[in-house]
Amino acid sequence: MNKSADEKTMLNHLLYFQFPFMYLLALVMGLVVYGSDFDGITGWLYLAPLLLLTILHRRLWAMRLTMASGNATTLVSAIGIVVGIWVYTPLHMNYWDEHSLNQAVGMAILGVCSYLLSVVGAVKINNQSTSCPHCAIAALAIIGALWWPAVYYPMIVVLFLVIVFIIAAIWSRPLISAALVSASAEKSKDTFAVDVIARYAVFILAIDISSVIWDFQVNTEWALYVSISFMAAAVGNYLKSSCRSGRAEQTVYALALVNFMIAVVWPPYLLWIAHAALAGIALGYLLPNAMSQSDSPTHSIWSMGWTVWFFMGLAMSNAWYANLQWAATRLVLLLPFVLLAIGYIIFRSAAIKHQH
Repeated sequence: MNKSADEKTMLNHLLYFQFPFMYLLALVMGLVVYGSDFDGITGWLYLAPLLLLTILHRRLWAMRLTMASGNATTLVSAIGIVVGIWVYTPLHMNYWDEHSLNQAVGMAILGVCSYLLSVVGAVKINNQSTSCPHCAIAALAIIGALWWPAVYYPMIVVLFLVIVFIIAAIWSRPLISAALVSASAEKSKDTFAVDVIARYAVFILAIDISSVIWDFQVNTEWALYVSISFMAAAVGNYLKSSCRSGRAEQTVYALALVNFMIAVVWPPYLLWIAHAALAGIALGYLLPNAMSQSDSPTHSIWSMGWTVWFFMGLAMSNAWYANLQWAATRLVLLLPFVLLAIGYIIFRSAAIKHQH
């Protein structure tokens, strides 16, 4: 693969990752830290498009070929650019206004554009003739770097989304081949268990990575640790591409569980950097399993389903984190580890049985 092709493939990975790791995280952070008004219409306007996209996910995924055409990508990117600038301008030197109808509508439209371009990224990654494992690593590292300036401008990720959309509009091209993966996405029995377990792990890690935000609240030092998490995710993704042994995967699952358990039993006020880095490495390593969706026994595609699990983790994180003083809540947080361990044992037993 030549340099130009690598750059475009890296952009496709950036498009794919920007929806969960930039837009969704920025949205939840804004609503939780800077305020939300669910007594009025504005609060629900932020979430209504996400709920609608979740309901229509399968139908939209079936239309992914149309969305990935050059004209459609350019149109969605243009709308995202205009709306993103409109939304970010008052946020740059001002404040998040939870009562602003304009801000709520703008963020809702931006979210739809972000989701559609994420689908475009997934389609083009699935359509490429050769793999580029380092492109995903580079995209995660870039997202980590883009979160760093949020220390000074908390919502600057919205502006960075605009820049990503501009690049997408400039580089948008029709798909070279129409012979993409089939629209059906039925999982084989062999892969269903590992997909569910990996996505549940993403749910846990979303809680884990965002917990530092609730520690710092309006003190934007949290951005440093979010940045570290995504840069560490690039390292974890590199480890996944270079080390495919089953023992390594078991080690990463154990690492994620122990790291999260520490945060539950003893909030890691003195271990923020190590905690963020370990959670990021686990996320990067487990992402390929979570993103995979089998449409045949021998073929796997990158899908959007895992982003729902990531969003649920972000949405539940603050509520659970705010009630850690209750023993029952701690038990609820520890329960996923039991379920995950049981699920993994079942999966391994089924895999061994299938081999024989």
